[in-house]
Amino acid sequence: MVGADTLGNLAIVLRDLGKARDAEPLLRRALAINEQVHGPDHP
Repeated sequence: MVGADTLGNLAIVLRDLGKARDAEPLLRRALAINEQVHGPDHP
């Protein structure tokens, strides 16, 4: 299983390559994982 940090890092690389459309679902998945692990109010 890929962790939230890995997904976030990949999304940043894709964004920097001009592929923001491909990055967005990865960032959303990373956020969902972080919210599940830490709760929605975690900074």
